[in-house]
Amino acid sequence: MITGHVLEQTQWTVAIEYGPGPAFNALYVGEALPGTPQNAVGWRIKRITYDADNNATNVEWSQGDNSFSYIWAARATYVYS
Repeated sequence: MITGHVLEQTQWTVAIEYGPGPAFNALYVGEALPGTPQNAVGWRIKRITYDADNNATNVEWSQGDNSFSYIWAARATYVYS
């Protein structure tokens, strides 16, 4: 337990792209400050991969970076690591 610290909470806009099939798993999850257009820089994007039983096995960030430096509309073009 940490005392004496205040954690500032920020409300994010969240975008999710779901995969096909009966599992309907989240493939990409993006977060940005409210009002950030999906075609503008300001998103951090992660890709989630799953095993055959639909268990999440890996979470990777666009370009290996979790900064808010990416474009949600371009998520499929990034390299994830």
